[in-house]
Formats: sequence, C-alpha cells, structure tokens
Amino acid sequence: MSELFGVDQSGCGHNGYDIPERRKIVIMIQKRASDRSRAYDALLTAGMEAETAELEAHKHVKQAVMHGATLEEIHEAACHAGTGDVTEELLPKTAKLLNLQFLISDKELEKVAFKAPEELIDRDVPVTIINGRNPLMGSIDALKKYRGKAYSLRHGLVQIDDEVEILRQRLKAME
Repeated sequence: MSELFGVDQSGCGHNGYDIPERRKIVIMIQKRASDRSRAYDALLTAGMEAETAELEAHKHVKQAVMHGATLEEIHEAACHAGTGDVTEELLPKTAKLLNLQFLISDKELEKVAFKAPEELIDRDVPVTIINGRNPLMGSIDALKKYRGKAYSLRHGLVQIDDEVEILRQRLKAME
C-alpha cells in the first residue's frame, strides 16, 4: 500500500516482525496475565452462582421432604434425570441440615418421610411438576451446570498458569 503512495519503506525498520524475541515473550506474558485476571473473575462469578444454586437446591430438597418425599426417592428421581452425581454430594449435606433443624436421627430421616407442620411448608416451592418441570430437579440441574462451568474455568486457569510458566522459562533461558 505504501508503494502506491510513493513511500520508501527501506528506512522504516518496523513492520511488526522486527520485534526482538525477548520482547515478544514479554508481550505474551502480559497478555496471558490479562487472560488470567479475566478467567479468575469468571471463576469467582461461577463459584458464587454455584453456591446460590446449591442453597436453592437445599431449599427445594427440604420442601420435598416436608411434602412427604424421602431422600432415596429424590436421589432415584435425580438419577433418572441424569443428575445423580450431584445428589450424591448434595443429599448428605441436606440430611445433616434437616437433622439439625428438626432433631431427627439419620435412620428416621433415611427410612421415613415426615410431614412438617403447615406453617413450615413454603407454598411458593411446589413439589409437583408444573408445565413439565419440577423445581427440585431444575435446581439440581442448575447446580450441576454451574459446578461444571466452575470446573472448566478452573481448568482454563491452570492452563494459563502453565503457559505463563513455560514463557517465563523461555525468557530465563534467553538471559
């Protein structure tokens, strides 16, 4: 393009490719540091979303138990929905919370569904399926999605750290 306008490039000395290798590595490290900062922020956000989804899932499990479902039934339904791996971790935590709140033993909680007093049942969180969607299964599915997102972001963060370490080793080798 510069030739069309009659500009002599012989004295310019910079076409983007004449940057020393050391400077290129420093620029790549700076870019990866910026990527790491963005990935870390996204990871924090995903972690908060996962915590919120877990609290919502605990709330829905509690309501399901108050309406008469057992933890075994909830786990079986979650397995059929493809989220059994999440409930294997979620239900023991919820059982401990229910034990503390209602002072029942683990055996009673596992074997028998109890009926809570009417004032403790939240009518805004129905257990029945509405428009083909169960809020309990939806909250467990959301928890699985957010945990998966956080896992992939952690993996990306580790990958960025590894790349920066390799670039630093290359930079050190040049000295």
